[in-house]
Amino acid sequence: MPDIVTFDGPNKLIVEISLPGDNELDLVEIYSEWKVFVQTSDNSKFLQAFTPVGGDPITGTESLGITYFLENGWRIRPAETSHKLTIVGNLFTREPGQSAFVDTVGAFTVNAETRVSNLVTLLTAGFDAAAAARLLDVWQRLGLDPDETVTYTDTGIVVGAITLTIAQPNASTTTVDRA
Repeated sequence: MPDIVTFDGPNKLIVEISLPGDNELDLVEIYSEWKVFVQTSDNSKFLQAFTPVGGDPITGTESLGITYFLENGWRIRPAETSHKLTIVGNLFTREPGQSAFVDTVGAFTVNAETRVSNLVTLLTAGFDAAAAARLLDVWQRLGLDPDETVTYTDTGIVVGAITLTIAQPNASTTTVDRA
């Protein structure tokens, strides 16, 4: 994958690489590029730019989403062109209330925004397209909307206004009742 940013260590800037049109940058990719930058030449001399928080498993199927903090005054500078820049992921500065962005050097109009993700992420490791399709089919047969908020308990699942009670009367039988 081609690089999406460059790093200006002395000025503590993460600079968007200019592309035609609007641009969407994923924090996971930016952080990956930071790790490569730090390992190149003597770039480890620069102050840390990021601290990722999260990713820890909270159940067998869910993990805490990742949030990135810009550290030590590092900021994101958009490319030198008028465009819309969207940063995808949870991003904050370590300095409360400060913007993660700085202005371009030239007189350009940039609409910089962030698109945040869930703080809890469903783990789908090991799911191939066929398994995902089967799971969606089961959900649809139960009348559930996969876009609704889901709450899991030891004895059931709540999806929106629908409650499913799950029971296992013996080792070979599992029942799901929709209330």
